[in-house]
Amino acid sequence: MKKIFFFLLAIPIILLIIFLAIYDELNANKLLANIQKDTNLIINLEDVGKWKFYPSIEYASMISAKGTESNVVIDKSKIRFLKNYWPLSPLDLELDSPSIQYEGLILRNSKLKAKYSNKIIDIRKFNAKLNDGDINTIGKISVDENKSIQLNGSFNNISLNTIFAQTNTARWDRVNIKIASPHYNLVTTYKSKEMFIASLNGLMEIKGSVFFNSTEEERFGAALLSLLVDKVTSLSSVSKSISYLLDKFADVPSAITGELQFINGTISTKDLLLQNNNGRALINAQINMLSNNINGK
Repeated sequence: MKKIFFFLLAIPIILLIIFLAIYDELNANKLLANIQKDTNLIINLEDVGKWKFYPSIEYASMISAKGTESNVVIDKSKIRFLKNYWPLSPLDLELDSPSIQYEGLILRNSKLKAKYSNKIIDIRKFNAKLNDGDINTIGKISVDENKSIQLNGSFNNISLNTIFAQTNTARWDRVNIKIASPHYNLVTTYKSKEMFIASLNGLMEIKGSVFFNSTEEERFGAALLSLLVDKVTSLSSVSKSISYLLDKFADVPSAITGELQFINGTISTKDLLLQNNNGRALINAQINMLSNNINGK
């Protein structure tokens, strides 16, 4: 009888100890301090937050954030932490943000579902709007000393012109490129911007559209070059290539399909095909993202 009594008395005590341990782990200030330490984000609470204790422990609040080492700005967003009563269970994280800005890019209506355990953020789902396109991603981010990123996903209807303009990378006034990727996988480290690029590896399937305008000067130059071929035979291949591009692809919408390979910060094309009803062109190129050098044909 005494054993049963002590057993029944021990149950609520054990549950209370577990509850206090989890409650301390979900302390709002402690949570935000740990996130700030791991991600270099300064996080501000926009309200007092709300707690729920059944069927799991839950804390929800409104936050805003700004990066200390990067140009990341998260506008007033809903964040929710959930944890089961089992002490070793991972911490669930949900984020609903109207705007996340990074280096000039603005991700709208971002929705994130992730789990956090042992300094690994397991992204179960991330959806966002980028300009007129959509991004869908899953992956893992380690926030330990390795600072590695693994991402798998897809995107649709992304304008390269808009992205380059927003990030002050380049301005293309006469070329318009929109791309989509049914699937990509990328790995890298984010110890620094240079390391982020130099360590970038993976594969990206590409499909999209290309449209570029030609000028009267370019067409006149191509015609003049074709006349010079009789005098300078070494210009023959150049003349044929330029004439072919202007005749088949200038001022006409074209489709582009293929793959991009990322190898230590260099992008290489694989079977990248440009085509329309007038003609086809196979593009072979390598782009060094650190030096912005392009080699190709």
